[in-house]
Order: sequence, then C-alpha cells, then structure tokens
Amino acid sequence: MGDNVRIDDYVILKGKIYIGSNVHISCFCNLSGGSGITLKDFSGISSHTSIFSAVEDFISPTLMSPSIDRKYSKIIDGPVVFEEGAKLGSHCIVLPGITIGKHSTATAQTLINKDVKDFAVIGPKVRGFKTFGFRDKKAINDIKSHYLDEKN
Repeated sequence: MGDNVRIDDYVILKGKIYIGSNVHISCFCNLSGGSGITLKDFSGISSHTSIFSAVEDFISPTLMSPSIDRKYSKIIDGPVVFEEGAKLGSHCIVLPGITIGKHSTATAQTLINKDVKDFAVIGPKVRGFKTFGFRDKKAINDIKSHYLDEKN
C-alpha cells in the first residue's frame, strides 16, 4: 500500500490487491481480487462500487457456489488494473480482465465490461435489462444430482 491512502468504513478488500499512493476508496465498496486488482497512484472509487477479478459464469450449466468443488463451476477471471488517476462514480461494477485507462472516469451506475481508453469519460448506455436467454435446466439438475451423489 502506498502513501496517503484513504479507505472508508465498510469496505471489503479480499484477494490480491495492490494500492498505490494518493488513492481513495469510498464506503461500501467491494474489491474481490482473486486474480488481482491494481489501483495505481491518484485513482479513486466512489461508494457502493464492486470490482471483480473473478466471477462465476452465470450462463453455462454449472453449480454456482464457492462452497463446492470448482469442477462443478466455470470461473471467468483476469486481473483488473486502474491506471494512474482513473476514477469511478458510485455504484459502478467492474468485471474481470479490465484495464481502466489513465485519468479516465466512469459516471454512476456504469457496468464496465471492456477496457476504457486513457482520459475517456464513460457512462451507462441504457437503464434496465435484457434477457439474453435461459440456462440449461436439465444440465444443471444433472450436475446437481452428480454432485449430491458424490457427497453421499
């Protein structure tokens, strides 16, 4: 951890996290650094923001829980890097494998699912959600049965 770092109350830091100097992490943020998170100098994160360097695949037919063997799940992972001066507004979500460019900013409630160019200002394109499809119910039930059979 660098110099002049401020981490507010109720922040969760877990995994591999590098924090440079002059960094602020506001209250109620979650940094889940299973595959690494780097916050370079002068970067900042506003309240209620979540940064994930590993997530479970919610579409593939898997069982999703950190409490069971990984052979029953599929993990999407990659390091997250905040370049110097990168800042996020409140309630942003950063997915694995993302680099946020130098002195770029994201407005509140932005889902960051691809790299952000240096000095860019980004924000959410639409509000709401879209259904992309449905998970394979039979395959998931088969995996669950196999898992439960192995446990018994």
